[in-house]
Amino acid sequence: MNSITSNDILVNISNYKTYFVSNEVDKNNFTETATPQLSALIKVNEQVFRESGVQPICICRIFFEWNFKSKRVKTPLFLIPLSVQKNKIKNEIAFEKLTDESFFNPFLKRYFKQSYSIEIPAFELDEKFSENFQSWISALGMEGEIQHETHIANFHHHRFQIVKDLEGLIELEKIGDNVSQILGQEDVENTTKFKLTTTNLFPVDNDQLTVFKEVELSNTVIQGPPGTGKSQVLSNVLGKILYGNYTALVVSEKRVALEVLQKKLRQFYLDDFSFITTSETISNDFISSLKKVWDRMEKTKVVGITNLNLSEQYLDNLQLQLNLLSKKDLIGGVSFDQFKNLSKNYNLAKTDYISDSPTISEWEKEVEIIEKIYGSKVPEIISFIPFDVYKNDVFESFDVKIAAWKTTFKSFLYILISLR
Repeated sequence: MNSITSNDILVNISNYKTYFVSNEVDKNNFTETATPQLSALIKVNEQVFRESGVQPICICRIFFEWNFKSKRVKTPLFLIPLSVQKNKIKNEIAFEKLTDESFFNPFLKRYFKQSYSIEIPAFELDEKFSENFQSWISALGMEGEIQHETHIANFHHHRFQIVKDLEGLIELEKIGDNVSQILGQEDVENTTKFKLTTTNLFPVDNDQLTVFKEVELSNTVIQGPPGTGKSQVLSNVLGKILYGNYTALVVSEKRVALEVLQKKLRQFYLDDFSFITTSETISNDFISSLKKVWDRMEKTKVVGITNLNLSEQYLDNLQLQLNLLSKKDLIGGVSFDQFKNLSKNYNLAKTDYISDSPTISEWEKEVEIIEKIYGSKVPEIISFIPFDVYKNDVFESFDVKIAAWKTTFKSFLYILISLR
């Protein structure tokens, strides 16, 4: 209570811009003109809803004017949460009460419990309420006045829900080990350990692999500035948890952080297995979401896996490249390293490619003969012969052909001499 000041809207509404409702709003639905003042309240409500998933806007019809911390304050008593719908064409704002019954200001409930160790009675909101409430506070030695006015404002009443939950934990006789550690009891040993799959939804580095090992063994805190991959680590952890048929509860101050995680899971069609809830979520919302997921899964056909996990594909491709590079006869019958050494003084980019040329190992065997051929300038002598001739099978036995021609020519010459 010491942290609550007299300037808080749940303590004193006088310091805040509110929208005064002059008409009776007994119905669950009512409409107001979108004045600049009311539109400004709605804009704040929408911003808070985008960030946290809760609507802070409420309507209050009864106030209590009294002294708090030596200051005269005007405190709302009973609040009713509202939902908002804007109609820009008619310049109107439609409100709907989210509950049929109002709830007592959570600040006052805590005040009376801590200051007087009492719970607020269940007052009936009828014509005798003012008289009954005045009698009750007078018995406590308090002085104040009831005022009947209707105001719409962003009361941010959800703040007290966390405090209420923490107080409930404190009152428990026994708290689980994990919760005790979260609340700061470092001497409690964590006995909950589980094994996570090594499969990852997103690429990971060595630091993230260390995180996964720590998560398996103990409660883990991951911290770092924006853009360092915290959301990606959490997404991988959630994927591992789903793979192991575990259940995870993710808590965040802002709804948008939960939506980021859900969007990442959507890339792998895992968002169906998540549900974002706020203090305004009712059980029917969860049941309705569960039914939609169930119906979708019933219509989904199970097919064989056609693609490996991306990380496995990367590993397989890398292993394939390593296997190729390690082959002893990768290029022209020699290894990659041998070819690199042999070709380091040559510009291969300007060299013609010949698919049916002898292998490098064959060239190396005949290197002495090749050097003799080039040393005797044979290539210059036969350079006039078209290259296609060399490729002809006859060229390899050309010497035999010449010898046969010479024998034939001698025989023919002998016949001519005999005829003379």
